[in-house]
Amino acid sequence: MTELSDYLKVMNEAGFFLQMRVAKEARQRFDRVIEEVAFEHGGRPAKLDVLAEKRLFQNVRGFFLIECKRHLPDYKSWIFLTPEVKRERPPYLLGFGEFHSSIILEEFYQPPAPTMFQSATNPILALLMRGFPHLTFELGYIGLEVRLSQSKYVMEQLTGVCKDVVTATHGMAMEIEKRSRTDKTTFEEPVLFFPVVITTANLFTAKADIAKIALGDGKLAEDGFELRPVPWLVYEYSLTADLLLPVNLGSETWNSSREDRLRRRHILIANSEHLGDFLKNLADS
Repeated sequence: MTELSDYLKVMNEAGFFLQMRVAKEARQRFDRVIEEVAFEHGGRPAKLDVLAEKRLFQNVRGFFLIECKRHLPDYKSWIFLTPEVKRERPPYLLGFGEFHSSIILEEFYQPPAPTMFQSATNPILALLMRGFPHLTFELGYIGLEVRLSQSKYVMEQLTGVCKDVVTATHGMAMEIEKRSRTDKTTFEEPVLFFPVVITTANLFTAKADIAKIALGDGKLAEDGFELRPVPWLVYEYSLTADLLLPVNLGSETWNSSREDRLRRRHILIANSEHLGDFLKNLADS
């Protein structure tokens, strides 16, 4: 007779239990939570693990699209290089509604007449620029999976989960955009989309002393490398061509600043051991 533990061992490999725990924790913090939601963007399907909704500031609806990623012990480290030059930048997020000229894809929809949201003193944009007051995020712009049993890094799991959560985010945004064409309430209601990854991998930010990179072989000296564990961070993810949204650029002139905004997303990534604190502080923010 097959033992219960044999079934459990196989089911534990699937990762569904982590998704269930994340959904349970999210229900304590958010207004509405559902699991297993299917989306599609550009012919690429994605089944989102958890969708959490919460009413945010100034009557803005926030959708937190959460992917859960469980790893074998060999894939226990995700390391993110921090930018050498820090600069002020808008949040690379999707927004819909009365966000004209303030959120990344200001021409993703047909904008209404100019409103207060076009102003440089936009209060919603000011809040987003300050980030989440209850959470301090490190920023990583190059992410690597490192397993110490091999000398080469890999990207498969990190890249895969980021693609899935961005696909779901874009799919949901486009669904709302289509419905807004016939639903006045949907058109006028401001919405923000936050892609989130919860992972069992340990998270690190890494700083490199650029002056200690040898030009002969491109390698960094050990004394020029600093590694720091973090419970969560913001990953500045560069979109692949198949993830770009069909946005009317409105001009034939190539604009590097706008291209930069169109081709990046900020993804919130948290280690699962810190799930409770992360969701609580995220919801409180």
